[in-house]
Amino acid sequence: MLVCDCIAHLGETTALDAAHLELRSAGGWKILGLHCYGGAPPTSVAVKNAFCTTLVDCYIESFRNTGILMESVLSNIAIRNVHFITGQAEDGAAMVEMSTPSQDEAMAFAEDLFCQHDMPRRLSMIRSNDQLHPIVLNRWHSSGSYRHLVS
Repeated sequence: MLVCDCIAHLGETTALDAAHLELRSAGGWKILGLHCYGGAPPTSVAVKNAFCTTLVDCYIESFRNTGILMESVLSNIAIRNVHFITGQAEDGAAMVEMSTPSQDEAMAFAEDLFCQHDMPRRLSMIRSNDQLHPIVLNRWHSSGSYRHLVS
């Protein structure tokens, strides 16, 4: 399955819990060139039950709690070249959040994550539960007035 060169926009009247993109069974999905903006959803991109899933060249402009949620990761996933604009992010938000079922081991690879952070809030680049082993993060960058608050 493939999502390629798409724009996902939420209007101001959209349900408060809607995501820009939600995949409930994301086995083998490739998400390439996705631009998410508008509204302020809790999560911009929600990918559930992921295995062999890839997100590449994405631009995520608005979210409150999580830019990309990888929930119930079953095997390897890769996230590359993703830009986050955190203007509406709340204190404690994460660019990427991952979780696995309690007994499964999965590997996550993230490379070239960029965060534009101009608000006085503490943010996490990647947050995960203890079951995800290991997370490889190559090159992440933060810019803006409060870039030191991103960890």
